[in-house]
Amino acid sequence: MDGRGECTYLDANHVQHYFGADGGELVVKSIMAADVSNQPIAALGIGTARALDEVVERVQLFMPEAEVTCDEQLDGNETICGASLGDGWIRLFFDPARQLTEARIDAYHFT
Repeated sequence: MDGRGECTYLDANHVQHYFGADGGELVVKSIMAADVSNQPIAALGIGTARALDEVVERVQLFMPEAEVTCDEQLDGNETICGASLGDGWIRLFFDPARQLTEARIDAYHFT
């Protein structure tokens, strides 16, 4: 916990939970693919997929209402895919080899 009432918690599945200062609500859940190696990622139906196309396909099967779009960053070092979910959104981060590095779910804009 920091001085503003915010805190993070890493659970047994390597999912980081971020709780905001306003009422201690869960604001962000994220997982780094390197932390789980080839173990399945339950979030968003990702499972053992790590390649961009397969991850996006699984997320869209898991959440058919999500319109996932991807943008390669100008520096070419990362591709970010995402979709809006009500007041929040999901983001999937991929390295230059188009392998998943992080999956993140934000409940709402909190900054």
